Amino acid sequence: MIDFSSIAINLTVPDDQQDAVCVDALPIEVSATLNVDMAIVPDGDYEITYEVRGGKNAGTESLTVNFVQGRADFDINPEFFTAAAEVVVEVTQIIDPNTQNNCPVSLDGVMDGFTINPLPDLTDTNM
Repeated sequence: MIDFSSIAINLTVPDDQQDAVCVDALPIEVSATLNVDMAIVPDGDYEITYEVRGGKNAGTESLTVNFVQGRADFDINPEFFTAAAEVVVEVTQIIDPNTQNNCPVSLDGVMDGFTINPLPDLTDTNM
């Protein structure tokens, strides 16, 4: 079984949203990069499962990613970003299809996040 203990995830929000993602900009395109020690993980396709948590922004998705020199990029489903919340994206499992019985590797703590800010409440503002 391949050792994924060094894996890390980094999320990227659109350039114009780097400082703050506001709810009025939704839906947004968020991409993820997985990095792992390329000496331990061979290049190739792997099935990952990730979970998005945060308020109404919740869901799980599985997809195939391609690791090349220890790096795999993929897009997060934009349907998970629907409301203001502290959003966390966590990769929970990787399956190496080259192992007998497609053995899953459970992961712990492979996460990154960002905040989707609500619009200001102007109902009690005096002019």
